[in-house]
Amino acid sequence: WVCSQAAGQVRTARSTTGLHPDETPSFHVYVSPERGWTCFGCTTRNGKRLGGDIYTLASLLWGVQASGRSFIELRQRLDALFEVERG
Repeated sequence: WVCSQAAGQVRTARSTTGLHPDETPSFHVYVSPERGWTCFGCTTRNGKRLGGDIYTLASLLWGVQASGRSFIELRQRLDALFEVERG
């Protein structure tokens, strides 16, 4: 994925997505962590834009549930990817 940003005050980083074929940057990661990310090219079954936090994204990309015991595996994989050490 390659991110592009507009000049000036940046509110999002934009990129094409690995979730679907994409020619224009429809994947947006917001600067404020509580906003997470949104893919404007994806919709859920009920018609809402697909988005969420890092766990939701990793769950979609890796095919691991973001709940229950699977969440622990998901968090461990993210920790290893970003070299996070938990005490």
